Parts: sequence; C-alpha cells; structure tokens
Amino acid sequence: MLKHYLIIASRNLKKRWSYSFISVLGLSMALTAFTFIMLWVENEKSYDAFNEKADRIYRIHSYIKQDPADMEMVMTAPAAAGALKNLPGVENAVRLNGPGKNVVVKYGNNLFNENDFYSADASVFQVFTLPLVNGNPNEALINPYSIVLSESMAAKYFENQNPMGKVLNIKLYGAENNYTVTGVMKDMPGNSHFHANFLASFSTIEAQNPGYSSEWGSVQVYTYVLLSPNARVNDFYARLSKLIKESVPKSNGSWTLKAIRLKDIHLKSHYIFDIDPNGSITSIYIFTSVGFLLLFVALINFISLSNARYTERTGEIGIRKTLGAGGKDIVLQFMFENTILLLTALLMSIVMVGVLQPSFNILTGKLIALSFSNLFPAMLTGLLCSLFSIAYPAFFLSSFQPAQIFGKAKLPGKGGNGIRKGLMVLQFTITIALIICTLIVNEQFRFIQNKDLGINIEKTIIIPLRHDYLTKKFTLLRDELLKIKGVRDVTASSVNPVNMNFMSTLDLQDKSVLDIKFMGIDYNFIGTMGLNIISGRDFSEKYSSDSVNAIIVNETAARKLKAMHLFDKEFGSYFDDPYARRGLRIIGVVNDFNFRPLYYPVEPLVLYITRNFRNNVEIKLAPEDVQGTISRLKEKWAQLVPGYPFDFMFPHDVLEKQYEADNRMKNIFDLFSLLSVLIACMGLFALASFGAEKRTKEVGIRKVLGSSVFQIIVLLSGDFMKLIAISSLLAIPPAYYFMQDWLEQFSFRIRFPFWLIPFSILSVFALTFLIVGFQALKAATANPARNLKYE
Repeated sequence: MLKHYLIIASRNLKKRWSYSFISVLGLSMALTAFTFIMLWVENEKSYDAFNEKADRIYRIHSYIKQDPADMEMVMTAPAAAGALKNLPGVENAVRLNGPGKNVVVKYGNNLFNENDFYSADASVFQVFTLPLVNGNPNEALINPYSIVLSESMAAKYFENQNPMGKVLNIKLYGAENNYTVTGVMKDMPGNSHFHANFLASFSTIEAQNPGYSSEWGSVQVYTYVLLSPNARVNDFYARLSKLIKESVPKSNGSWTLKAIRLKDIHLKSHYIFDIDPNGSITSIYIFTSVGFLLLFVALINFISLSNARYTERTGEIGIRKTLGAGGKDIVLQFMFENTILLLTALLMSIVMVGVLQPSFNILTGKLIALSFSNLFPAMLTGLLCSLFSIAYPAFFLSSFQPAQIFGKAKLPGKGGNGIRKGLMVLQFTITIALIICTLIVNEQFRFIQNKDLGINIEKTIIIPLRHDYLTKKFTLLRDELLKIKGVRDVTASSVNPVNMNFMSTLDLQDKSVLDIKFMGIDYNFIGTMGLNIISGRDFSEKYSSDSVNAIIVNETAARKLKAMHLFDKEFGSYFDDPYARRGLRIIGVVNDFNFRPLYYPVEPLVLYITRNFRNNVEIKLAPEDVQGTISRLKEKWAQLVPGYPFDFMFPHDVLEKQYEADNRMKNIFDLFSLLSVLIACMGLFALASFGAEKRTKEVGIRKVLGSSVFQIIVLLSGDFMKLIAISSLLAIPPAYYFMQDWLEQFSFRIRFPFWLIPFSILSVFALTFLIVGFQALKAATANPARNLKYE
C-alpha cells in the first residue's frame, strides 16, 4: 500500500511540480524565519537564568512618592543590605557599586582605559553563579584592595602568567590605588543584565569611607537579596515595604523599597539608573506574533495551493470511490503527498537555519548557538502548526461522494473557490497590516534619529578625563588644545551631555525637588554647544559669585519650580563638592535639550560652574580635515599627559549606541515583514497561474469573439483586486490599534501617519496587478487555436 501511495504521489507532484515547489519553498522560508524568531525570543527570556539560584534572587528598588510624578530607581542606600539580611526569609544579600566606565588600569608598561568595573560584597559568589577558575570564592573579596578579574581581562594583562597575587594599579573616581588579584572568574554570559570585567572588594569602599555601609541618606548601590528556599514572597514584599520606616525613623513615608525578580529585570525593568539598556516584554509579544503570523501566511499558501491541486482530482476521487476505495484511503493518499512536501520543507528549513545562523547573529548582535535543545521546540511548534495544513484538504476532498462528482449535484465549494478566496483575504489582511506596521516603525525611528536635540553636537568630539590628575590639568589642556589647527573651541562638563543620568536634589527648608538632573559645566559650555539663553543671562567670569552660588535651569525645570512657587527662592544642594552648597540662585533659563534617549521626556536640569568635576572635554572642530585634527590632538595629548591613553568619542556614536537594540529590532522586523510579503506574493503568483489555466478555454473563446488583450487582463485580474480591496479594509483597524499603542511608549513620537495606509494599500494593489497581470497577459496573448485545443 505504501508503494502504491508513493507511485501516485510522485506522479501527481511531478505533474504540478511548480505548485509543489512554491508550496515547499514558501513553507521552508516561513519555518526558518519562525525558528529564528523563537530562538531570539528564548534568548531574551533566558536573561540571568544561568544563575543557579535565579528563582530566589530579587533586586531591590527605591520608590519615591513625589508630586506630580512618582520615581522608581534601581539603586538603594548602602545601609539597606544590612537591614535586609535581618528580615525573615532572606538568606543573603549583596551590593554592587558601578559600573565604572572611566577606569585607567596599569600593569607594567601596559596602560588601558577600561569599563565594566564593579565593587561587590564578598557574598557575590554565594548569590550569583560566577564560577572562579582561580581563587577561593569564600575569601576572594573579603580584604580591602582585592580584585577578581574575568578570564578575558586576565589574559589581556597577564597572557600566560599566573595572575594570582599580581598587583594592578587602578585609577578610579579620582583615586589611584594598587589592587591585588585574588581570583579569576569565567566571563559572564551575554544574557546577563550586567557584565563585570572587574570585581573589586566592597570593603575597599568601606576602608576609604568609614561609615559608608551605615549610610541611609543617598541611593548609590545596586542591592540584591537571596531568599530562603521556603520563603514566602508575599511575606517578603510586606516586610520590605515597612523597612525604611523601621530603619529610618525620620522618614516621612515618601520613600519605600520594592523588589523585582532577577529573571524579570531584562524585560520588565525600565527605571532610573538601570545598568544596561534592557529589552522589552512588548518586543517579545510583537516578535512572537510576527513569527506566528508569518507561519500562518505560509500555511495559508500551502492550504490554498493544495486545495487548488486536489480539486482538479475530483474525477480521480469519484472513480476510486466507485471502485471501492474508502474515505480513509483517499485521506491517507492526500496526507501522504502533503507529508512529503512538509518533510521536504522541514529539511530545507533545517539546512537554511544552519547556513544563515552566523548572519542572524550579526543582525541581532547576539551569540545564539544552535543545539537540539533550543532548535527542537521551535521546529516542533512550526511542525504542529503545519499538521492542519496537511489534514484539511485531505478530509475536505475525501468527503465528496461519486454522485456529487459525476452527477448534477453541486460540489461543496466547487473548485475550492470559496475557500481559496477566504484564505487569500486572510493572508493579505495579515500582509497589508504588517506592511503598514513596518512603515510606521521605520518612520518613528527615522524621526528619533533625525530629531533636533536642542544641542549642537556636529563636528564635536568628547574626551573623558578618566583621572583626577587630568581634571586638575584641564586649564593647561584647554589652552594647549586651542592652539591646534582645526580646533575651534574647548569646553568641559561633569557628565556626557548626550548620555546623562546623574541626579541630585534642590533643598529649600522643608521642601525638596528630587527628580532633577545636574550638570557641571565650564563658562563657555552654553555658547560652544549651541544652547540658547531663554531668559536671564549666561555664566560669566566677570561675576565671581557665578562659580559659587549661581545656577541656570532648563525650561522644564523652570516650569516645575514655578509651579512649586520656588523659582525665585534660594536653594541648597549636594553636588560637585562633598559639602552642601547654599544660597544658590537662578540667574538664567536655557532651552530644553535632550540629554537622555528620546523614550524619555526632557527632564528638569540644573547647570552650574564646576572646577572639581570636569570629567569630559568637549572639543569643537573645524569641518575641514577632521581626521587630521584628531591626529594632531592625539600627538599633543601624548606630549601634555604622557602615560594617559588618548580616548575620544563622537556624540553621534553615543546616540547610535543608545538606539542600537532598537535599530536591530527594526531591522529584524523589516526582514520578517518582507518575507511575509514575499511568501504571500509567491502564493498569489501560483494561484493566478492556476486561475489562468482553469480559464484557458474561456480566454480562447473570448478572443475569437473579439475581446481585446486589455479586457482579458481586467477580467482575470478583477477577482483578485476585489479580494485585495476587502483585505485592505480588514487590515486597517488592527494596524491602527497596535501602532497607536506602540507609539505611546515614546515621549517623542510622530503623529499617526495616516498617509502610509493608502500608500501601503496602493503598493499592494500595484504588486498584485503586476503579478496577476503577468499571468493574465500570457493567457491573453496566447494563440486562440491552441487555447481551444486545451481540453
């Protein structure tokens, strides 16, 4: 029997090989795309799961209730960890301080600028799974000035030497100290919400700042707790909410603590001071939906083309049933043929996944390794979804009775027209909706990347001053750098002006303005960076008090302070110096500019003159010979401050880094939407070809009776155009709803571009007319005599 099925299947597949090829190719492409999407989704969901105790680890957040908006920060006070350890159900706690981004590390003659430098409690290895290849995890970070390196850093500095006991000279936060290497840990996996290349002992901070671990007055560290195996999470939450009141009696109740599961950080944490840019649970939902929609479009193709092929075989069904074949035999024959196609598509998909995996990793910026464990679930899901496309045509067609086939009774859905039309409408509804969504996503990201930030960063480079010695040398550096050909101006700031997240407070007796950012600047910063004074005046060296008690606020801060009736008051604040500045007065208002990614609104900002924290030098360059100017800067830098590496960045590169994850997401979305259109068009091409073949005799008769080529093209294209029109109407509401909701996540966003809807629809109409028109033109220009011999 199997041999019989195989012979019939080979004959029929060979007879309609073009339809079989399109079905297999479209399904294999969809299975490949679906598999890659599921691999990406699983990678996003796997963040921090490598920690053996991940289900019991929580990060503690500071929640501050303040009008008009509440704040949630992912940092806590240094003293919180000690109090947390005393809570019932808490097994351990650990603090992280960092990540240090401007660290100078020296060993021998090797000097490097390094990032991802953290300080951690000794308990870090008991909470997180960070295996040591050298050293004792229970002792590695107990003593002050101890440090654990990642394997890659150990190889970088010590090559083939044993790093244990070696001493590194580290310049960090204005201090220079020697650290002894007490351990080497394996490099942290890519799917971690933080990545440490250096882990220094937290006891170093405590040794340098006595009383630091009992400090409740500021939020400076990341705190994690490990709950006991039998701890009740709800009880922990209840105790956590009361911890501040119990530990800080003077607290007015506006500050409480919250917790988030370690596994939820990457997808659900988007708060102030997050360590690295996180993913989004919304992206998971979007890409999962796109994956299933893409697979669904391919399955619709498969069903439509199977139905088209099999409805030609109604005569075969009738004869076989008349000769005694049962419905089971017909079903098995058709399912056997479709199974061959499905297995062929599956094998092609597996090959395509293996071949395209490196390119997909480049596209996503991830290192997703293929294995049976992560490949099998995605393939199995796609395979299970495909079973319906195998079974439906077989059961549908096997239900026909010989009397219906050979008699005058009308076959249900004769020719499969009704089913094919319905499936085509559904298919193109999905495709048109995806096209609309893709174009809107691209418009939003184009808007973000081209928006005027309110600050002039053209032809600007930023040099971070990574050590206190360099900040003290700023005046010399500025005067000497200004002499270089191609340098137009030099200024300084305490933080990167396009990537700032530093926050402090303005105090006025019993009132505090909490959610406000601070930036220390040099006198010429506002003019050099193209900011505009809206009211009042700029800082000036003519007024000695400007460096002591003058501040300039942006428009948002001015509105906030005026609403609180504080604009004309004197303030106190902690910034720049380790002691409080008092008698601060506003001397001017500067225009709003974006110093954080455009997901966030412009926040209140205070500018002040700094001498202690000139951490970044901004240099304006002449537009001519930028690279030559940078080379001359490097040479001069080596002369002025030998032993300190010359490191610079373009602000545009910083901005691109901020949107890197979103750009990758956009590119993935574009690719899979294009695949959806391609698969739909492949099916349309096959159905148009099939429809033209079915009406070959009709076309011949119409030509003999005088119909023109254009009339025949319109005739054969008309039905498809009506279906596309219906699909367009059905696609608009879901596309509008989902995109309007998606745009809401951006503080700066485009208005819904309604013009993209008719553009998308007209594009699909044009594409449909080209595909269907091509098949119709072939039929219309064929010799009528040959057409009339068709049957």
